Formats: sequence, structure tokens, C-alpha cells
Amino acid sequence: MSGAGRDLTWRFWRVWRRDFLVNRGSWAVGFLVPLLEPVLYVTAFGLGMCFTSILRSIDAFNLPIFLFVTPMFLFSGTFFPVESLPVWAQYVAHALPLTHLVDLTRAISFGRTPALPSAIAVAYLLCFALIVFPLSLRGMRKRLVH
Repeated sequence: MSGAGRDLTWRFWRVWRRDFLVNRGSWAVGFLVPLLEPVLYVTAFGLGMCFTSILRSIDAFNLPIFLFVTPMFLFSGTFFPVESLPVWAQYVAHALPLTHLVDLTRAISFGRTPALPSAIAVAYLLCFALIVFPLSLRGMRKRLVH
């Protein structure tokens, strides 16, 4: 490794050590992020299967992507903060499940205070998953069996 590469590597580790180990208390908090994954999987699976049970052909699958998934990514705070959106878009963003997941993941990863209390965000994600997942199972059973 060249001298410049070693210098950049050393600076990165110094900043990482300062920001995550000293200022945040412990890097072990990062191990909480995978605990959110099962909720994400059940929610995403249920949502995708709901769309699959409604649509009649693969050609129509662009419609839910265009009407639901793309706005969810744009309004959820994945690429830019929700606070920078207009007020009406902030209400839309807080109705989407990805917003709560992004907010919780950033709060855990960077030690920030989430926009909503963590218990409310987790409860919203669980309720969304508990509504969407049985609907998807019922829709797929109706489509495949009947």
C-alpha cells in the first residue's frame, strides 16, 4: 500500500474509533440493527404477495412499483431527510412503513434520536406486518386454490 493509502486508512480508523467507540459509548449497539430484519422481511414479503395476488399478469406489475414502491423510497428518508419535504409529503412519509424502518436504523447506527419514539415505530411496523401478511396469504390462497 502506498503512503497516501496508508494515510487515508489510518485517518479512517482514527475517525471511526473517535466517533463510534468514544462518543457513542459502544459499537455493540450496531448489533441491534439485525433485530429489525425479521419485521422488514415479513412486511416486504406480505406487501409483495398482496400485489402478486391482485395482479392478473406479470405485465401489470409495473403499476404497484410505480404507485407504491417508488414513492415509498422517495418519501421515506432513504435518500434525503423527511423534514426537508413539504408538510403534506411528511404526512405521506409517516404513513409508509419504510420511513419508520429507516428512522430506526439510523437511530441505532448513528446514535441519533428517532423522529418518532422507537416503541411507536416498532409497533407501527409490527401492525403493518400483521395486517399485510395475512391479507397476502388469503389473497394467494384464493388465487391459487380457487
